[in-house]
Amino acid sequence: MTRTVDLRIFTLADISQVEITKVLWQHLARAPVAPAKYDTVERAKLPFTSESYVDAANLYKEEYVLFVTGASHAYQVMFSKEPKNLAKWNFYLSHEELQQSRGQAWHAWIKDLAVDLPILFGFFCGEEEYNAKHQIVEYYEGLGSSTGAVGVATREFWQFLPGVYWLNLFGPEAIGDIELSRVKALQDWQTELHDSKLLTIQYHGPVLPYDPEVRTEPDHKLCEALGAEHIFSRDEPTDNLHQLPGILKALGSL
Repeated sequence: MTRTVDLRIFTLADISQVEITKVLWQHLARAPVAPAKYDTVERAKLPFTSESYVDAANLYKEEYVLFVTGASHAYQVMFSKEPKNLAKWNFYLSHEELQQSRGQAWHAWIKDLAVDLPILFGFFCGEEEYNAKHQIVEYYEGLGSSTGAVGVATREFWQFLPGVYWLNLFGPEAIGDIELSRVKALQDWQTELHDSKLLTIQYHGPVLPYDPEVRTEPDHKLCEALGAEHIFSRDEPTDNLHQLPGILKALGSL
């Protein structure tokens, strides 16, 4: 599968708890996800069924990682336990999954999931956007190159948000720290509050392709409205950045 679109969620939802995994499994079983396999390894082999959430919860409790793959190999999800009680859920979708009605279905599914299993923060963007904001490539004479990323290390989430993206998701802990009137006044962004459990801020244009020249000004304005002192930018120093108070309180100290 070509990884072209990423959904990343930071959450305190613990899928080693069967009741939490049951809710997650119910969402995964809905269209457009169509899961096929799950496992603690990337090449998942265990068949996904409506009742397999109990086994999945136990596997996660033992290994602190869980993979779910789609029937058409059009997506993969990695659920991982991070420091303290934080968990990170990474969804990798093929470009085709975002076409026409399937794209709309995925957008609705993401929002429903984040309401039923409240998150701290999440983002959804194309691979080009993610790379422009985070990827670093180091070249070594005669030895090739290595690729890494900045601003997205798990421990850095205690210090700042990793950025602003095509779709930004804020859970209940963060909503109280955001001046909604400033965000709603931005013409390039659509802001929705879902039952006080989720705030979504979505760019008005398509997720693909990503054009940095078009997005630079709208992204900057959104950062300013949210509070640039909370948000990572690869062009700015990080020493004076600090996480939203509500998220930091929920995370606790490292």
